[in-house]
Amino acid sequence: MDRLTTADRIKIVKTYYKNGDSPAATFRALRGDFGRFNRPTQQTVGKIVKKFEKTGSVTDIVRPVHHRNARSAENIAAVSESVADDSNLSIPRRAQHLGL
Repeated sequence: MDRLTTADRIKIVKTYYKNGDSPAATFRALRGDFGRFNRPTQQTVGKIVKKFEKTGSVTDIVRPVHHRNARSAENIAAVSESVADDSNLSIPRRAQHLGL
């Protein structure tokens, strides 16, 4: 099954509370909206509701992305000059000296 959209998650939470706070009843009720084979499992329903009750939101948490140093013209020139000066320096040591 594909990732659930925010609208789908809202629908799941609303259905959960309409059906007496029961994941099993919610699972059965979602058959009309998602179809027989594409509906979220009872475990998924429980996790979405638990997250909603804990945070008050059903949206995804934005995770920070590790940005790497770009291969800029300055960095390439600095590395090629460093290699010309001392070709026996290891790659990690060279990166440490150049601040890359």
